[in-house]
Amino acid sequence: MKNTNLKMLEKNILNFCPKVKEFFLILFSFIFPISLAVANIFVGFAFLCWIIEGNWKEKFKKIKNNKLVLIVYLIPLFLAISTFFSNSITNGFFMNSGIRNEYQFLIKHFLWLNTLFLILITSNIDYKKVLSAFLFGMLFSEVVSYLIFFDLINWQKLKSLHLLIKGASPFDPSPFMHHSFYSIFLAVSILIIFDKLKYFKGFLKLISVFFLVSATINLFINGGRLGQIALIFGVLVYALIKYKNYKAFIGAFFILTIIFFLAYNFSVNFKDRINYSLRDLKIVFNHKDFHNSWGQRIGADIVFLKIILNSPKKFILGCGAGDAKEIFFKEGKKVAPLEIKYLKNYLHLHNQYFQLWCDGGIVTFLLVIVYFFYLYKYSPLPITAAFISILAFSFIGDVILYRPKTYLFFIFMSFILLSTYRETSNTGRGS
Repeated sequence: MKNTNLKMLEKNILNFCPKVKEFFLILFSFIFPISLAVANIFVGFAFLCWIIEGNWKEKFKKIKNNKLVLIVYLIPLFLAISTFFSNSITNGFFMNSGIRNEYQFLIKHFLWLNTLFLILITSNIDYKKVLSAFLFGMLFSEVVSYLIFFDLINWQKLKSLHLLIKGASPFDPSPFMHHSFYSIFLAVSILIIFDKLKYFKGFLKLISVFFLVSATINLFINGGRLGQIALIFGVLVYALIKYKNYKAFIGAFFILTIIFFLAYNFSVNFKDRINYSLRDLKIVFNHKDFHNSWGQRIGADIVFLKIILNSPKKFILGCGAGDAKEIFFKEGKKVAPLEIKYLKNYLHLHNQYFQLWCDGGIVTFLLVIVYFFYLYKYSPLPITAAFISILAFSFIGDVILYRPKTYLFFIFMSFILLSTYRETSNTGRGS
């Protein structure tokens, strides 16, 4: 009798775990655009449920059949290999080199955050619930953003309590993350809502249209040029693949032109950012002066390309994540003295492709390209192509995969897109 009761208890726990796990994943999906610290707690609880529920044979089968999982673990592996062969292993992940190193956290970063991908890929959860929770989290962020923009809340007090990021203000009302990353979240959210709009009815459709309009406006009152420009690529690619004709492409371009015209004339922040960008680029190309924001980005790319093209070993293996920054400045003084002098306090390359190449060699760089290829292969939908376009462009402007919140977004959206295609394939409703 005692053994029977224990077996019943064990069975109940195993049956209950998937529901509890889904609950924590829903909470995570809502909170991770808002608070990374709280999101990590929910991932921890979901991981505990994932361990307890077992069913390892089925999980390993799903992992084995998904090359995306393999790729996200190969990236830190090749970073470690490059570090070893560049003789920087003692200065990289395991010991402090004495030089401020932006990349010491990389292995821990990838290994822990990839846990979320394992849980999502191997679990039978309702992707619509976690996607809805994420969109509600974005809606909450938007509300806070508008409250800051119109100066309706005491944003200074909230910043002092660390409830908002340091840069939040009516001039740049990105509440919970840097405006560049917030703009990427918004750009993808806009396309998701647009893609799902046809499935909504009645009041839900009205709310969705409101969200679509408010998110678009919110994108252009914030200072995130990265997401604003990336949205252009996303929309154009989406229109071309979705409707398979150039009329749709031209129509989408026309609508985007109107949106940008209105944003330029009605959003002071957007107008200033565009004007500053054009001024910066003019200074760079006319005077070879790399001191401004765009100039430093271009200068860093020039320095990096000159370093790797001057060394076959660095071309293949990179500089090694441990010593990448030290080598970048040391070699840069030799091969690009003009550009390097403007990068004295530069923390990273502001280019995810080049940063991966610099830290882990050309294979690490190519793995990201392969990831995009398999993501579209596993989910050949217009929204997938649009997402890849937004991320592929964003990688040119910042180290998206090196930021925990945007990396979580990267793998979270991969799961959503894979699940979306699985559903459309099963129901025969191709997108």
